Amino acid sequence: TTLQGWKDYVRTEKYNKAVIKRFAKKLSMRLANSAYGTWIEYWRERKWLRGLLNRVLGGKEVMLQSAAFKTWQISAQESALQSKHDKELENMRKQLMQAKSFHEETLKSAADQKMEMSQKLLKK
Repeated sequence: TTLQGWKDYVRTEKYNKAVIKRFAKKLSMRLANSAYGTWIEYWRERKWLRGLLNRVLGGKEVMLQSAAFKTWQISAQESALQSKHDKELENMRKQLMQAKSFHEETLKSAADQKMEMSQKLLKK
């Protein structure tokens, strides 16, 4: 019957909206977790390198002589990391825009289907 068809349509629409919402949330969480993992990896590597440098260049005299090198090294690493994070951020923005576009297209398609169903029901 027409009422049953409408009920089925509404149930399907609710399900589709829930699926799309879960998809968008998972996508954004995956990107955030990826960025956090990269940051933790960077932090651990820096800690290990500091320990290595302290073991290799242990004496105060050597440490004073290498201050300029350390400053340059930190600056170079920060610059490389900034560049890497800028690229990752740009990729995240692109992925979010794609997900948003997909979501909007899905909603528009669902609205078009709903309008078609309504028009068909009104014609009968």
